[in-house]
Amino acid sequence: MRIPLKQSWLVVAVAAVAAAPGGRAQSPAFPYLYITHPTSDGKQVEAADRPLPAPNHERLQLRVCLRTRAVGDPIEQLEIQALNQHPDYFRQRPGPNVTITVTQVAPQRRAGLPFRVNSSGGGKSLTEHYVSVDIDLVEDRAARRQKAQGFVEWIAAEARRQGAASQTLSILQGNPERMQAMIDQFEDQYVNNPPGDYEIVAEYRPVSRGNHWTGTLVSRPFRVRVVAGPDFFDRAREKAGARSPQPAK
Repeated sequence: MRIPLKQSWLVVAVAAVAAAPGGRAQSPAFPYLYITHPTSDGKQVEAADRPLPAPNHERLQLRVCLRTRAVGDPIEQLEIQALNQHPDYFRQRPGPNVTITVTQVAPQRRAGLPFRVNSSGGGKSLTEHYVSVDIDLVEDRAARRQKAQGFVEWIAAEARRQGAASQTLSILQGNPERMQAMIDQFEDQYVNNPPGDYEIVAEYRPVSRGNHWTGTLVSRPFRVRVVAGPDFFDRAREKAGARSPQPAK
């Protein structure tokens, strides 16, 4: 399911509270909510002042983090609703307390966008609580479906070209229902973030009663610049072509 979008001006207005008069940034108060991304050496860091470059064919792998002043400060565990969770995931849990907003930023225009969230869960490290948030921006479903169908047809054509009597080819040729299931699967896997500049904002709002901090926190915007390139299926074709043997002449 998709995370509901909020009005981007409201999120930006709330996030601006973290800035001092005159635009000078203050040291963060505690608890403090922020977003990080992994570096090439596996560290989690906040974004620099410039937008983070991101490829169009991959999910944005982020963490929403909450830092407390002391190790023992009581904080409700960070949870977010995600596509890859079991339907009963929140049956024995209080519910999601982290939400995400994605805003496209263009000259003279700001607009909220639909997106999908996957998560591998969260945890705690001393004074930092976190939950993983993998985001991809959702294209129109008709366009996604058309590209997934084109990719499945390409698989069938490649199998015929190579003379392969494969299980995949037999599915595509003789079982329309299984072919549609394969298209559904690739449509779900397809990632193609539209190029452009985006701001991602997280909000934390505890949902359970208890002896823990109960306020609301909003992160400062995490800026991303999606770079144009071959899409998800183009990359898959390139990889498959590099592995596939050429037919004998």
